[in-house]
Amino acid sequence: MTKISGKGLKRIIVDMPSIFLKSEEIITITKQSVVITVLGSCISATLYHPQKKIGMINHALLPADPGQNDFKYVDSSIRFMADHLLRKGIHPNELEVKLFGGARQSASGLPGQGIDVGGQNIKVAVATLLKLGFSISASDTGGCFGRKIFFIQDNGKVYTKMIKNIISGDVSIGK
Repeated sequence: MTKISGKGLKRIIVDMPSIFLKSEEIITITKQSVVITVLGSCISATLYHPQKKIGMINHALLPADPGQNDFKYVDSSIRFMADHLLRKGIHPNELEVKLFGGARQSASGLPGQGIDVGGQNIKVAVATLLKLGFSISASDTGGCFGRKIFFIQDNGKVYTKMIKNIISGDVSIGK
């Protein structure tokens, strides 16, 4: 994982097709591309097989699934990714796993009040990944700011750019 300024990142991804990952989605990438997403309290896990150059990334909003097996939830979306790769013959110990997001934002919208959704997302993501046999090789989680992340299929690298202004769930990049 590399933190980088906008100009440096533009040089890296200039010739790659980009895909924007929305919340409640999972993407599998097998062709040269960059997946971009914006995270506040949400979590993204990247799973990457360096030899096969297959990558997966999720964008989950809430920690624990109440039984719907929905991509909205951290635990069920990670389980889906693990099952999908296992069906392709790819096991957890073959993958580079990285975790991002989980900024401290309360459910009430007021600092210091309510439930720390980002913190809960991080705990559930780590527990789910470890339970499924994954090792986390890098992470950029928690804190007060959101992140824009760039997941590169060719090499599994993830670049992050901090976002200073997150207001009531709407994300805007500070001027």
